[in-house]
Amino acid sequence: MSFEGQEQLSISEVANFLRYIPQNPRELLWGFQARDLTGEISKEISDLLGIAELASKDTQHLSEGEALKLLLAENLAANPTMLLLDEPYAPLDAPSREQLTQLLNELAAKGMAIVVVEHEPNHSAGLKARHLKLNQGRLEPGQYQPAPAEIVRTNVVVGNEVVITAALEDIGFDRLLITAPKISIRQGERVWLAGDNGSGKTSLLRALVSNRGVLVYGQRPDQVAKLALVPENFDDFFVTDSLLAELARADKVARVAPGFTLTTLESILPKQDLSLWLGVHPRDLSRGTRLALAVAMQLSHKPQVLLVDEPFRGLDVHARELMVESLRCVAETGCALLFASHEQNWSTALASRKLSIDNQQLIESVEVSA
Repeated sequence: MSFEGQEQLSISEVANFLRYIPQNPRELLWGFQARDLTGEISKEISDLLGIAELASKDTQHLSEGEALKLLLAENLAANPTMLLLDEPYAPLDAPSREQLTQLLNELAAKGMAIVVVEHEPNHSAGLKARHLKLNQGRLEPGQYQPAPAEIVRTNVVVGNEVVITAALEDIGFDRLLITAPKISIRQGERVWLAGDNGSGKTSLLRALVSNRGVLVYGQRPDQVAKLALVPENFDDFFVTDSLLAELARADKVARVAPGFTLTTLESILPKQDLSLWLGVHPRDLSRGTRLALAVAMQLSHKPQVLLVDEPFRGLDVHARELMVESLRCVAETGCALLFASHEQNWSTALASRKLSIDNQQLIESVEVSA
């Protein structure tokens, strides 16, 4: 491999030419506040990506979309010749996806070589690109077009009892995100939590898990029931050195029969031969497989309330279809489901009700149309 005709370059020399934005941009962020990373960012890029609005934020309080924008802007400040982006559209809301497409088109027009890896063709609509696709391990010309999803929305009827109620305090860190939100979810409901990047979706899910002001079947969750969260950054779930060991540990922690978590994982990813991956370290699996594993691990606890942050991120179209079916099956047991997502089509396919965060308010019970 050569860069601009040069070979046998050191890692630091390669960095002068090439910059890489991973699926989990937060992994490459350093510093306590976003302003620690914004010093060399041009005003043009800052304005386009809205970086100035992030400057006073603590990096650990950034949403995944905000973290991606910040890391992208920081790397562009080095004026690389080539930019590699792994699933950059996944954590972004719709307006931010349009901003990213505009930026990439402008950079390419100025001569930068850009490679974008993407599962969902619709995300990058408008990107002026030459398309390549992986087909049975081979790279060939043409745009990847997944088979149409066969998702039909259904109404789940398992009872009408209220499972979870929450009357929370104001949510926010360096600024107010949501004013005193109140939530009520009934048996079998699949509630979609929507909102722009940085609006407070993840913060709301975390607040619910903290149990303050939260009742499950009228009692505190730690006294009566299981309230489980699959966070957007779920890699901390994995503490063993192989998928096989992780599955066995999950069974033991959840006090279920050996093989229960594996069976759940296979139901989410039935077309993958998981036997090929049992010796692989969980963190070396693809993001989509790791997400499916995290969901399966939490489902092993048979929760009465399941919270999932971005359940479709990192999954290909077929796996998203299976995730919809799996979470729908969870709701059919009477579990209350609340999930946060930017994915309009897939969220509509899964949800029976929608909550939106807008102007620091949680807007209740907006029905999802079929």
